[in-house]
Amino acid sequence: LKNIHYLAELTKFRVANPKVVFACWDKCLKSFQNHSIRVACHLLDKCGRWLYVNTSTRLRCKSFLERMMMLAKNKVFEQDKRDLIENAYHQCLPSQKSAIIEPKKRPPLQMYIRSLLRDDLSRCTSSRDAALILKRLRKLPWDSLQCREWVVKALCNVGRIKFDKLSYLAFLVAGLSKYHNIGVTVVDSVLEELRFGLERRDYTLHQTQLAICKFIGELYSYHMLDQQPIFDTLYSIITVGHVATEKGGLKSKVDPPTDSFRVRLVCMVLETCGIYFEDKSEKKRLKRFLIYFQRYLLLKQFIPVDVEFVLADLFDKICPKMKRLSNLEEAENKIQQLEKRSRNSKRDKLLRLDQIQQIHDDHDELDDDDDRAVNGDEDAHVDGEDDGGDGFEAGEMKLRRRSSSDNAQLNTEDQHGEHQHGEQQHGEQQPNQGGGGGVVVDMTSFDDGFGFSRRKKLRTTKEDEDFLSEMDKMMQTDHEARKMEQRVSTIPDPEALMLKLQQSKPQSHSQSH
Repeated sequence: LKNIHYLAELTKFRVANPKVVFACWDKCLKSFQNHSIRVACHLLDKCGRWLYVNTSTRLRCKSFLERMMMLAKNKVFEQDKRDLIENAYHQCLPSQKSAIIEPKKRPPLQMYIRSLLRDDLSRCTSSRDAALILKRLRKLPWDSLQCREWVVKALCNVGRIKFDKLSYLAFLVAGLSKYHNIGVTVVDSVLEELRFGLERRDYTLHQTQLAICKFIGELYSYHMLDQQPIFDTLYSIITVGHVATEKGGLKSKVDPPTDSFRVRLVCMVLETCGIYFEDKSEKKRLKRFLIYFQRYLLLKQFIPVDVEFVLADLFDKICPKMKRLSNLEEAENKIQQLEKRSRNSKRDKLLRLDQIQQIHDDHDELDDDDDRAVNGDEDAHVDGEDDGGDGFEAGEMKLRRRSSSDNAQLNTEDQHGEHQHGEQQHGEQQPNQGGGGGVVVDMTSFDDGFGFSRRKKLRTTKEDEDFLSEMDKMMQTDHEARKMEQRVSTIPDPEALMLKLQQSKPQSHSQSH
């Protein structure tokens, strides 16, 4: 190789005749194997381009190149030797296409948005710098739909943002969501992109998927996501593309047993937002997922050492007291216990809800019976009014023509009727217990039933009006307070609700009787 290198340099300086180089190249092509391939390729690397450009040797060099590529196609070589031949050929005959890619022409506003979210964001060192970028983004013409689409597209392109600046990107999304409805769009597009990457095995998407998992955790820390989408994402990472086998294992074309990339995705999500699961229900759901995740780890044939260290740090960070499962049988037993417990709890809740519904139905039946009884009395009351309407008017005329003695007697009986009316709760009509003439008793009893109540409605005092207005105000405030309580309150425990309804059941019976 040193000799052919020295000979190529002498040829370029016109010290050696080019025929010497072509003679050496011809010998290499005749025995085009192993060492001869390396010598020929080294010769082309050093002076092949000069032989092709020179007008006196161009035709001969072109014929030798075609001969070499013909041998490369007809013979079977290893991949490294085939790469050497192709590189030497393209060294002599470079591609005619330009290596410079012309940038895509974009409007000035779109270029400004891209520079804010890529160049300026990559130079952020604190939240103050991110706040300045947020201020500039808010000054954009958001009334334009095209501008809104450009901003959302730039925010969703997570793979173009530096990995350590994703927290600032989530800060921008949270800040813009307070003024414009873009949060849901960004979250949906990011989750959809992650799902797209999980459904195919493409190594070029790995870096983007890691960035998306980091970004999802940062969005949760800024309250742009609830815990439900986080756990749905975690379960989809370990389940999408897997098919259960007869032996109890998992089979997948997109996630083979020797691949541990999805383990890195789960670790990335939990390292970013796992420390924020402080509620009791959140911790319970997290521990439940970790059991399924450990079974997923035990189904892997091999886990690299660096991934094992990441897992150890993850468990120490989010669940330091949790003991890791050692074998697959233990994991299967734990999962069976969890599923059995969840089925029993769901069945008990359904039974309790059925009992509560039955008590509600009984309660409604009692209320319907009471309503029917009250409506029956009112119907009878109205029938009496319809039948005696003419008599009331005639009796009223007769009462006006009576003498003073008769009026005094009627006044005493009216007082007796008023005393009886005060003892009744719902204004029910009672027969007159006093004696007297038949005509007088009929008229006074009729007047107590209808004429007195109508006068009471017509002759309302100022005190009555004040009382009614204050009563309406009190009922309105109480209604508004109950509405607010219903919004803030949560669903009570079924056992407590059932006990409360059972205690109120005998009271409703007593009131109906």
